[in-house]
Amino acid sequence: MSASTMTCPFCPLGCDDVTLNGSQRGVDVACEIAVRQFHAALNPPLPRLGDQTLDALDWERIETQLQLSDRPVVECGAATIEEAKRLESLASAGLIRIHLSGNPADVAVAQTAGRDGFLATTLGDLFFHADLVWVIGDVSASLPRLTQRITAAAVPMVSTAQLSLAALTALHGFTGGQSDANPAESESNERDSLVRLFQRLRSSCYCAIVIGDLPFQEGTEVIASEMLQRLLHRWNETSATTDQVGSSTSNRFRWLQMDAQQSLRSVLRWRHNQLCSLQWAAPESVEIRLGDSTVGCAAVQVQIGGPDPGPEGAMCYLPAGIPGVHQAATKIRGDGSVTLPLLGQHETKWPPRIDVLQRLVAGQSSR
Repeated sequence: MSASTMTCPFCPLGCDDVTLNGSQRGVDVACEIAVRQFHAALNPPLPRLGDQTLDALDWERIETQLQLSDRPVVECGAATIEEAKRLESLASAGLIRIHLSGNPADVAVAQTAGRDGFLATTLGDLFFHADLVWVIGDVSASLPRLTQRITAAAVPMVSTAQLSLAALTALHGFTGGQSDANPAESESNERDSLVRLFQRLRSSCYCAIVIGDLPFQEGTEVIASEMLQRLLHRWNETSATTDQVGSSTSNRFRWLQMDAQQSLRSVLRWRHNQLCSLQWAAPESVEIRLGDSTVGCAAVQVQIGGPDPGPEGAMCYLPAGIPGVHQAATKIRGDGSVTLPLLGQHETKWPPRIDVLQRLVAGQSSR
């Protein structure tokens, strides 16, 4: 990373080649998340309460009109290590509850990978050692630059929009040498496609499997992640046969999951030796969100920092300083492999978003 570039704090990839554009009011990078987030950070909207814009953070008025619970549920999707420690302290003091986001597939894959411990890989390992990347699910929304970076690293890539139980069963069958693994004997286009996928994967020396959004069919996430794990173990333990792929190859298969809440989950594990504690984990609806809202997120009462989603997305919007833009900080990359320094190169009149949160909940608790 040169002096003119910065590490992006807004997604699990932590790209370190982000540069400001000529006007210094945005960034020159082909990433929707970075463009939207940096624009909001460098051109922050004014505070808003309902549909009324405020000239300053009028705490008395804000606290009077908000209807937060005694321990509001807080979500921070891209928390830094420093923010994660502050969030845990607020939760331990009984001022907030922390919402750990994650769809069923994310949770299932994380639990499966956590129990195994041998299949995980890192982003660096993917770029420097993999000769094939298999993307399962959608990475375009949560990791916009991943495919671009894989292409730039000249690593071939195959994609599966969604991996069904039937497809996993077929891949297990092909591994066992069933006769219908021969393309000439296939009776359907879907089976032909699976055979081609199987052959491509098994002919690789090091295949990195990237788990994106919605990789499995709804309701099958737990069993599908377990079946995928067992399949990868089988492939790691055996070499492809000459009959199946035309050559004998030593295979290595590893999977990669990028977690936007890696820093927060890590801090909670450090301090509690576990990830689930009723003291801070909250299944209820989020009331306060730090940072940007994602597509499909439910409306919240308060959004702190990030783009203003409007009254339909948040009753109250409070601008704030963003770590990695206005304050120096550190974050753990989404694969959990490295701690990244974030620079604070720009000034703002607004306080850091974690300070805004603490002022808000402290004011509510004193009422």
